[in-house]
Amino acid sequence: MVREITNAIMRAENLAESQRGFCTVHFMPYRGEDFAIGGTLLSDSKHKDYFIEVHERNLNEQKKKAIVKELTSTLARLFELKPDQLFDLNIMIYEYNPQNFAIGGRFMSELERSTQGSQ
Repeated sequence: MVREITNAIMRAENLAESQRGFCTVHFMPYRGEDFAIGGTLLSDSKHKDYFIEVHERNLNEQKKKAIVKELTSTLARLFELKPDQLFDLNIMIYEYNPQNFAIGGRFMSELERSTQGSQ
């Protein structure tokens, strides 16, 4: 599942294989007693809900649409969702400036430049 989600994001953003390390997938479980929809706890209903957060830098509208399209089709297939269940799949995109996020003491903007230079 992790590889397929990563591949979907890489396709949506046209990322090179050398940029695979920029794509992180983090699963955060929650209990049905901790999540409610419409005033009903998930533990009290048979309803399933899927919430995906995407944290990405400098996205235009076209890239956002591509990410949503790729993730929706990939997750619908992985979770075996029927067309009427797609509204149970929620995708939230958090956009950030690559100068506001660092990995290993280097800003993403620096890492992007060094990766682009090696292609």
